[in-house]
Amino acid sequence: MSEPSEGFNARIARLLATGLSDEQLRLIGEVTILWNSASTRFQQFVWLAANWSDKVGVLVTSDLNAASLVTLAKNMVSQEVKDDYVKDCATAAIDLFDEMRISRNRIVHGLPVLVPDAVTTSTLQHATARQGSGLKITTSNVTVDDLRSLVGNMSISSLAVEGGIFQFFILRMEREGHISKDDHLGNLERALLVPIEEVKSRTETLRRQRNNLPKSN
Repeated sequence: MSEPSEGFNARIARLLATGLSDEQLRLIGEVTILWNSASTRFQQFVWLAANWSDKVGVLVTSDLNAASLVTLAKNMVSQEVKDDYVKDCATAAIDLFDEMRISRNRIVHGLPVLVPDAVTTSTLQHATARQGSGLKITTSNVTVDDLRSLVGNMSISSLAVEGGIFQFFILRMEREGHISKDDHLGNLERALLVPIEEVKSRTETLRRQRNNLPKSN
């Protein structure tokens, strides 16, 4: 079999061109890996909120997509978590995780917007067709700075979920009598790995950017 001609290889290269730099591709790969890890920990977050064992929890959540997992998390926290402070922290963690879900989907499922004669691109387009609303095209910026910001927000989201897991463990230990309720609020506050105000602020900023809303006063 003869080797492909140089002209053939050039045409294939043009066909498969992403317009993304090596650093952009590396960061998108980092987003993908971070998301996979965050999704796994978020499942345990749900199990603990629902007071399920790991064996039961994995049966419920292993095949759920991220959107369904977010809905389940909200329902479990609303129904099962009785401590108001933990409920507030858990809700904030869920909201930021949900924003990360939307951002991740737009990046991973987006297609590069290639401009004639341009070497690289800084935007991706993501299409959705929801029932009753027709086709919606969303454009996302994927400059190196934008992607680094996304990685940073995903890291904060992961810390928020991890803090929620620690809080759920504290409540479980209290219920089972393994630890006393002395300094209850202090223990719950120390369990957080990132201030709850920071989690809420990032969620508000991301939601405002996504919906093109002005900054709130």
